[in-house]
Amino acid sequence: PDYYTPGPGVRVTSARATATSWRFRKAQTRLHGAYRHHRPTQPAWCKARALVSLQIYARGQGKEGAMSSGEVKQGKVQTLPEVRKELKDMRCCDGDSVTLECQVYATPPPDIRWLKDGKILPLGGDISSDVDGDVARLTISKVYPEDEGEYTCMAYNELGRALTSSCLIVDVPEEKETMVTRQLSKPPGFLSAPSTPRTTPSRSISPGVQVTRDFSTPLNRPQRKRTKFSSPKFYAVPHNKVAQEGETVKLQCSAAGHPNPWSSWDKDGHIVTPSARLTLLEQDDLRILQIKEVTPEDAGLYRVTLENDYGSVEATARLEVIAHKGTKTKGVRAWSASRASPTFGRRLVGSAARVADTFTLACDVQASPSPNITWYRDNEAVVKSDRVQPLWDGRTARLKLKCLEREDAGVYTCVAENELGTSRCSAELLVLAADDPSDADLRPPVFVAGLPETTSTPEGQPAELIVKLQGTQPLEVVWSKDKVELPDCMDFRYVDYGDGRFGLRIADAFPADAGLYSCEAFNKHGDAITYGRLEVTEHCESSDSTKKQLYFTKTPIPLEAEPGQSACFCARVHTPPHTDVHIDWSVAGQPASQQPDRFKVERDGDTTVLRIGAVKSEDMGAISCRAHVCSAGDRHPVAGCSHCYVTSCTSRLSSAPGSHGWPAQLLHGPNDTTALRGQRIILQAAYSGCPLPVVRWLKAVSIIIISYY
Repeated sequence: PDYYTPGPGVRVTSARATATSWRFRKAQTRLHGAYRHHRPTQPAWCKARALVSLQIYARGQGKEGAMSSGEVKQGKVQTLPEVRKELKDMRCCDGDSVTLECQVYATPPPDIRWLKDGKILPLGGDISSDVDGDVARLTISKVYPEDEGEYTCMAYNELGRALTSSCLIVDVPEEKETMVTRQLSKPPGFLSAPSTPRTTPSRSISPGVQVTRDFSTPLNRPQRKRTKFSSPKFYAVPHNKVAQEGETVKLQCSAAGHPNPWSSWDKDGHIVTPSARLTLLEQDDLRILQIKEVTPEDAGLYRVTLENDYGSVEATARLEVIAHKGTKTKGVRAWSASRASPTFGRRLVGSAARVADTFTLACDVQASPSPNITWYRDNEAVVKSDRVQPLWDGRTARLKLKCLEREDAGVYTCVAENELGTSRCSAELLVLAADDPSDADLRPPVFVAGLPETTSTPEGQPAELIVKLQGTQPLEVVWSKDKVELPDCMDFRYVDYGDGRFGLRIADAFPADAGLYSCEAFNKHGDAITYGRLEVTEHCESSDSTKKQLYFTKTPIPLEAEPGQSACFCARVHTPPHTDVHIDWSVAGQPASQQPDRFKVERDGDTTVLRIGAVKSEDMGAISCRAHVCSAGDRHPVAGCSHCYVTSCTSRLSSAPGSHGWPAQLLHGPNDTTALRGQRIILQAAYSGCPLPVVRWLKAVSIIIISYY
């Protein structure tokens, strides 16, 4: 309404023909002429409003200095809220995390309220909302079947309100249908085919035509604007699942992008192709991988990749297949079968970087339901900004730091938490000045302990190859067998112990697994590689117990120690029943039995332990454990004896970082050897030094080139 209208001495004019600027003039002001002019736009239900106040003082009140004659005063403009980006309909699975997002604008910023099915939505628990500039978000950290419905974002101020709505559909596994409410209240036309179960969504005949929904709401919804081009973005990522053999499993995600992104699935690095058991489905923004009658061979790491002309995005989920599956219920909400508290695979590692560089801290987290990730620096929560960006793709938690500053140095902690528990891991980040002479951020990878030349393991038993690395983080490790890269899968598991040790774990070794293995480590400053051969021996089935296979079920782990400290190595050996096995340890090529006062060997059943009381520089080197069985009763193996069976394993004792170094020294060299043509011989030498010396073999002063092929 018009609060004031032009009268005697008052004139309201438009400054320009376009009527975008209005002026209020009064030729002669009087004390009774104080005005508050309100100028609405047309029509009366205004989209913008400006208020200007005029205060008149009598002469002689000392206000002359505060007055300004002839100055044009600008009023504060208020605008009606406007929806610039509407909510989008979404589809997700029970237990997923979803985010509804829209963009609203008004001056000043409007108040935001969320509604579900026309009623105010209470916030708290796993439902939260936030406003970032003109973007309003509603996040449901874990979706349950009763969360299905129509969600509305209402932006309002004194002038009016604007609304945008969307539908959320929750897919529930068929085996849980009896555990949740069968009928959920839906607006008319909520589903294009009401008779179709939620677990098998119907597909439009023409994929290019979207199904329209009539929500029968009296609200005047703004007309949709033309969609802008955008790269793919996940609204819900696939989650890890545990299934019983023979069940039907669905891995699915929800994403958006324009143009509509195309999707591809792969398992352990191999492209997934549809088959009679395996189906790939797409429904609106939903991407589904369905596996019928799962088998143990279906277990592995699955990855979905979405791509369009403006970018790509990917997410992973792991499928485990077990013999039995348990379920739990809590009220009407269904709980997922694959439930586990957070655990870390690859952990954070201490690193160094330069001022103004960009650095990313990363660790792998496994949990179900999906955990909440929080980052801390020196026990204070890290605040997200344009320079500090926490990232989470469902498996890997990252903290990206741009334009590093000296204040960014400190101990960073990643905390993963879900309703089953909390786990955390920490590492220190050192930020160096640009002119700092230190090379802490420039070190290429170096193998402190490489692969042993030969490792033996019995058929059907687990085996693990372990190396230890030093170098500037992040370090990437790739394992290969016979020059073919091995994927990180159930059969060949990549292990990062978080202390510089990396391993390749073979679940059960078979003769086909025997061959030449290599571990290649690299960072942006260089690379390194080490080789070792794995031998898989077959079990001997014989009536003579002494001819049965002798093997280690646990091998000693490489250790670091400073001179004067103690060190302990442990091994476990499997022996045939009713057989006496003899154990011999050696330190840097010298038998431990020669110095019983310094080297203590303990035996408890099939476990043997070597304890070094006070480490000396000459102890640095190979630590060997040898087990042998002789049916003839010899305590020590005899060369050429058909009754002796010997197996051995090797570890290494090296100096700890920061300890004082010493020059390389040869403890004892190879002995003269006489051999027949075609006979195999071994020349051995023991050495020590810190840092670890580089070893070369020479023949007649010429370097011998060692080849593994």
